[in-house]
Amino acid sequence: MSGGEAPPLDLDVEAFAAKYSGYGKIKRLRFLAQHDAVLAPEALRLALVAARAGRDTDVYRELCVETGEDVDEVWVASVDAAAASELSRLTADLAQYKADQIKESIRLAYNETAAHYYDRGQLELALRDYLHSRDYVTIGRHVIDMCLHVAVVSLDLDRHIYVENYVAMADATPDSHGGVAASGAHAGGMGGGGGGGSGSAGLSSMAADVEAAVAAAGPKLRCCSGLALLAAGKFRAAAIQFTSAPFTATDDASAAVLATNMSDALALEDVAIYGGLCALATFEREEMASQVLASPAFGNYLELVPAVREALTDFHAARYGSSLAAVAALEREASVDFYLRPHLGDLVARIRVRAVSAYVSPFTTVLLSRMAPALRCADVGALTGELASLINDGTIDGRIDVHHGVLVRDRRSGQHESLAKAAARGAAAVAEAEALTLRVAMLKANLIIRRPAPAGGHLPVMGGGADAGGGGGGGGWSPLNATPGWSSNEFVSSHHMGGGGRARGSHMSSMDSAVLGDLARMDSAVDDPFGD
Repeated sequence: MSGGEAPPLDLDVEAFAAKYSGYGKIKRLRFLAQHDAVLAPEALRLALVAARAGRDTDVYRELCVETGEDVDEVWVASVDAAAASELSRLTADLAQYKADQIKESIRLAYNETAAHYYDRGQLELALRDYLHSRDYVTIGRHVIDMCLHVAVVSLDLDRHIYVENYVAMADATPDSHGGVAASGAHAGGMGGGGGGGSGSAGLSSMAADVEAAVAAAGPKLRCCSGLALLAAGKFRAAAIQFTSAPFTATDDASAAVLATNMSDALALEDVAIYGGLCALATFEREEMASQVLASPAFGNYLELVPAVREALTDFHAARYGSSLAAVAALEREASVDFYLRPHLGDLVARIRVRAVSAYVSPFTTVLLSRMAPALRCADVGALTGELASLINDGTIDGRIDVHHGVLVRDRRSGQHESLAKAAARGAAAVAEAEALTLRVAMLKANLIIRRPAPAGGHLPVMGGGADAGGGGGGGGWSPLNATPGWSSNEFVSSHHMGGGGRARGSHMSSMDSAVLGDLARMDSAVDDPFGD
């Protein structure tokens, strides 16, 4: 991006660089230099200073080439020699610990070698050793530490599926009320009766360790997951992760500690920007109110970036023009952000579509001349084209009256669908009530069903009648459990099936509305319906 293609970016590069540390700082400064020619010299100078403060001599050489500086070969040789000596010692320690079969020492040795590789810029080897340490974790705090290290390194390697998997593993780590407590109690029981007090104390210590690890790693895990989801274009899931990142700092000192802990991945201000833009692009109004604006934790992040807070507040209050203006103010700086730039156009487009849709939703007709300035549109012609595109893809139901300059909404869908659903539910309720009335009437009249008459035979009666060869015992057929294949139109009253005689009667051919009325009055009938 050149200075002629976009307005100059008013950015204090030194303040920008101070928010980050380690590999993340150099990565962001180099990205800034690639996409802003005006700020490139200062960004590369600060990146070179950061590389000189670290131990990654390969990156230092690359930055010397980019800035035109001479490579300090003496410093490079000194750093390489010290790193080789340290790696030799770490490798020897790891081999010794493996020979001694001390799990905790092996885990710590793998962590040290992984940290060494990370500082040297050998990210693949760092990830390998962090993954090896997984086999030697013993308590929940170790699991959380391992997952956090793997997530950070995988994020730098753009292995987003690793980030999501290991954040999920950290979330599933048993807390003080779950598996850790159970394993601690089991260990205490194995120690015999005299170990009860020490087992309880150990359990409390384990629970405290896990809670402390979660409190320290929780924000960073949530943000690493959010960055991976953002990079994958899963904006809604990313918004959920960013807005749920806990902000436990209660004063400036604790906030500074939190910022330092997260600085190799992102800054606290980045959490507000990433989470706010993703929420604007995907959250419904109710979600925006409950999960963003009313969230105490995310509110602390928003305090660091007032423009994001104003964009969210104005959008929720239906001040869409002000919200879009706030987003536009953020857009220039976001265009040089390592994680936002690839998705910035999509995010801004989604936010605008949601603003336009929300603006027209309460109205039947909208005057385009008033709508254009309210949505920061250059002129009515540009707004007309934008609305036509949204109508064509089904985002907005309506049509444009170009002659009168109005948008006419099609309001049938919502109202008519509601009425149709209500009518369908009413008809279903009536049908169910009629069916229940029929069944109750048949039960009260003690009606039964019989099989179709076989050729040359009698009509066997199914149920409690005497025609079946026995007394009039109970347990006959009822309309509630009719057997498929029998004629539901052939009924005979068990009131008239006495002794050993067969029923003489009529054959009901249909159950129309008149029969329903007759069935309801059968209890009070006194005449013999079979005409003896």
